[in-house]
Amino acid sequence: LARLELQPGDFYTERSIRRGLRQMYGLDTFERVTQHLTVDDNGETLLTVRAEEKSWGPGYMNFRLMFEDDFRNNHQYQLAAGYTRSNLSPWGAEWHSELALGSNKYLHTELYWPLADSGFYTEASYHHRRDTQSLQDTQALSAGELKNTENGLLLSAGWNISDHARLQLGWALRDGRYLLPSLYASQLGSDTVSYQRYGPEVQFIWDTLNSRSFPTRGIRLASSYRFLNDDALGAEVSSKSSSTELLAAKSWQQHTLRTRWRFDHYNTDDDSFALEQFNLGGFLNLSGYPADSLFGSQIQFGSLVYLYRLTEQKISFFNAPLYLGTSLERGRV
Repeated sequence: LARLELQPGDFYTERSIRRGLRQMYGLDTFERVTQHLTVDDNGETLLTVRAEEKSWGPGYMNFRLMFEDDFRNNHQYQLAAGYTRSNLSPWGAEWHSELALGSNKYLHTELYWPLADSGFYTEASYHHRRDTQSLQDTQALSAGELKNTENGLLLSAGWNISDHARLQLGWALRDGRYLLPSLYASQLGSDTVSYQRYGPEVQFIWDTLNSRSFPTRGIRLASSYRFLNDDALGAEVSSKSSSTELLAAKSWQQHTLRTRWRFDHYNTDDDSFALEQFNLGGFLNLSGYPADSLFGSQIQFGSLVYLYRLTEQKISFFNAPLYLGTSLERGRV
């Protein structure tokens, strides 16, 4: 009833009914939501909404396969699975976990627990990841691989401001190490750099996109700020970092126009090392460069993408539409 946002006795419009039904579908736990109007013996109109929970729930699994190769010295692959267990409480608590194997490996699990119908919630998450970055010199020749292994814990509390916006405050703890290629290990005198990071972080998200990966309409603004103590190489410094991303999409007939803007910044009171690195490179992220081949403590990026839909979803081979498109991208590290 809260997601439907329709109160008994109110006047309804066709638009408000459609919006309420979309918001119910947005929970992704209903198999079918229908509505119909009837007139009772007193001549009053009655709106009836019927919501049928998915017959295959309340646990759901998803799978992902990714493969990328530039036919030179960079290739990535990943096989991942995710599991979501919903309806853990009367207010919609969920437990979500992901496991990915391949070039980059990670395990992530989180528990989301709403506090009754107040709009506030608590969340606890843990991740373990192993990332590999292929380094190149100025002649685009391989300079080895930079590997990072990290364990992270985040405890947070948040407020669902509306159906599309949320504000979250948490405390993060990250413990990990970098494995350096021989070129950099000889300069530093060690092939590993261990580190620990801890402190508060705040996040705000406003999201009206109809799809996170393949949006055709809506806007998504995500901003996060972290104030962490970084301990590495025998020194402890205070760091501040921020990440902001704006993604917008608009469609008309078979045409879709998207734009994406991204700004990442990290600084400390000691410039001798920077533990947080942001990446550019890869498809629609400076497409001419290998994936994550450009990285640094400050990044600016903007893109404009045009897509033309060639097929309808119902007749395509992968049960998804086929697009032809082009992009204009500019970035700075």
